[in-house]
Amino acid sequence: MKTILGHAARLFPPTRRLIESRDAAIAQRDAAPTETLRRIMRIASPDTYLHLKLNGYPLWLPRDTIRTMVHCAHWPDDNSLALWVETAHLNWMMERLAAGSMFLDVGAATGATTLPVAARFGAAVRIRAYEPAVAARELLIATLGRNAIEGVTVRPVAVSDTSGAAVFREYAQDESGAAPYLPEASSLAAPVMQPAPHRTYTVPVVTLDEDALPHCEGPVVVKIDVEGFEAQVLAGARRLIEEYRPHLSIDIHVDPFGDGVTTTEAVVVPLLQGYQFQRFGHVLVCSPQGE
Repeated sequence: MKTILGHAARLFPPTRRLIESRDAAIAQRDAAPTETLRRIMRIASPDTYLHLKLNGYPLWLPRDTIRTMVHCAHWPDDNSLALWVETAHLNWMMERLAAGSMFLDVGAATGATTLPVAARFGAAVRIRAYEPAVAARELLIATLGRNAIEGVTVRPVAVSDTSGAAVFREYAQDESGAAPYLPEASSLAAPVMQPAPHRTYTVPVVTLDEDALPHCEGPVVVKIDVEGFEAQVLAGARRLIEEYRPHLSIDIHVDPFGDGVTTTEAVVVPLLQGYQFQRFGHVLVCSPQGE
């Protein structure tokens, strides 16, 4: 850590430092946020945590989680570091959560949604976070532990329309910095995929009807971010949707089984009869009609 702070002091003379064990929180207002944070991440060791606000909630985040979010960095006037990650639909989901709710985070990655929900609601909202990617899931579990967040069930499985096993492609960190979010594009294998460096392995697959429905009580909110497998997740959640009429936030992607241009919205909408829709950029939020 002394080496890290020494490098940081030479790179950024006006920084302030908050040190706890091997953790460091470093902020500098007067430089471009993304480039400043990218430089810090280059010199930080893998076990470094920074204290910051993720979507408004104070948390310790590990280096490799932050590396996927450097393009979302902001330096507020209080000299802190803030990451604002797809906040519009996060806020939409939070407005529909309350004590006794169940939150299903399908494609939780490193926790950009799960962590703020857990920080806001604590044990009042039950969370099941689904993440088959090994690196992302390990970071999520470590972050939950580092922040003493309990009550989040992390499921090491993919979600689709049938249970079993399938080939999964996990993308490596983009060392060039051009696509920091690349690990978030990891998904089940499909005909149309990015040709970036990756590793493949077999993962268990479940449906929400089998894995989540037995645990549901009260209002249910579902986030789905599965890189083009949105329709498959919904097809495997027919009973859950019929019984609980959940609110859903669905990331829309180019259909990996299509022509490489058409998005999955055309196949998602027909699966949600009796719903009304609103768009937040690439995200489709879905509410039962009449609400």
